[in-house]
Amino acid sequence: MKTLIKNIVIALCMFTATTLQAQNLIQFKENNKVGFKDQNGKVVIVAKYEIAEDFSEGLACVSLNDKWGFIDETGKVVIPFMYNSGYGTGSKFSQGLASVSIDDKYGYIDKTGKTVIPFEYNEAWDFNNKKNYDGTPKIVAHVRKGSDEFCIDKTGKRIRCW
Repeated sequence: MKTLIKNIVIALCMFTATTLQAQNLIQFKENNKVGFKDQNGKVVIVAKYEIAEDFSEGLACVSLNDKWGFIDETGKVVIPFMYNSGYGTGSKFSQGLASVSIDDKYGYIDKTGKTVIPFEYNEAWDFNNKKNYDGTPKIVAHVRKGSDEFCIDKTGKRIRCW
């Protein structure tokens, strides 16, 4: 009985921690700057960013002084402001990677900011789950290099995708 109660308490603690961590922050604007509030309207991250994307996989791409970086849900800068842009106005993490650009070339970084796929593409989209021709799942991203469009896997290897 003690073991059962202990396991229930551990499960509830883990559920509560996960729920609190995924607090679904909402963007707000103040004086032409963007910040984030919680579901109750409490400011969690003050409005100081020029542009912000929504949180994805625990990080949000934000712009400060015309450079892009990533913050966590407490507002801590996790990946420095060093990128020209990400896909669209910013970027988001998908399948553990985000497309970002330096000097008009796109590549992919992981959640520590480490370059995983080199900056060699003219455009790069999010990684997504797709199905192989035999129905098995695969994770791919669509990229463009010059006039050539194709898919890559999470190692940057060119693969067939359509």
